[in-house]
Amino acid sequence: MFGFIQRSMERRTKRLLIASADSVRRAALRGTLEAADLNVVEADSRAALAALASEEHPDGVVMDLELQEGKSLELAELIQNRLAPLAPPIRLFGTQKLSQIQEAELWRLGRNGIVRYVSSLERLLDETIAALQRTENELSSEQRRLLDQVRLSDPMLEDRTILVMDDDVRNIFALTSLLEHHHLKVLFAENGRAGIEMLTQHHEVDLLLMDIMMPGMDGYETIRTIRGMPEFESLPMIAVTAKAMKGDRDKCLQAGANDYVAKPVDVENLLSVMRVWIARKHDIAAELAAFAA
Repeated sequence: MFGFIQRSMERRTKRLLIASADSVRRAALRGTLEAADLNVVEADSRAALAALASEEHPDGVVMDLELQEGKSLELAELIQNRLAPLAPPIRLFGTQKLSQIQEAELWRLGRNGIVRYVSSLERLLDETIAALQRTENELSSEQRRLLDQVRLSDPMLEDRTILVMDDDVRNIFALTSLLEHHHLKVLFAENGRAGIEMLTQHHEVDLLLMDIMMPGMDGYETIRTIRGMPEFESLPMIAVTAKAMKGDRDKCLQAGANDYVAKPVDVENLLSVMRVWIARKHDIAAELAAFAA
């Protein structure tokens, strides 16, 4: 397992399988993703993809959702089983909205490995950068332009509501400016009690950024209190603190936070962490909706 992890992070040409029965779409996928750091191999059918995946362990798979008459989810599971326990990250590409049944199936597959649905070529490029540990230096100027564009208009983050709790108005101003620049809606509170009151008035909040070192009711106590409220049991909470001491992350997680970010905040890291937890909240909501149906 450690050898597999080390290999995934090595500076080398990664191998990506692209599968689509539509030659035009395959060409569009290749044109968007291909660069000097990536060896793209194409498959035009279920059988071709299964054979290529078995022939040599790929670093990633991009699959047209319409492959084999829309049975790509079944094929993704086949690849997972065939390459277990080290199944590569799989991205399903399509332009239509997933049904509740498809979202539930996607969530189920995600428990066995990384399987994500992507609805734009620009987002797919961004996803492969992270999933395959690619270096952006190898990308063309047009690919870097697409990345800049999609990161400023992130569909997973755009129009989400974020509550910032921090006793320092300078930090609130800095975070608000950063988040609004990425098209997020921001609410704020300067202490724990005010934040809890704000939260009870705004159930549309998608994620909470919590400063730990607040006077009076500190971040730990505030997180524990919110976690004890049934309506916010699954609300993503990210702890933010300047005291990056050993054991701080464990204390935050034990209090009920989902993740931990140290100050000074690295913008891309913060947005990446937020994206992960908002996506997970969305996946849970989809699972519950499918279960109810």
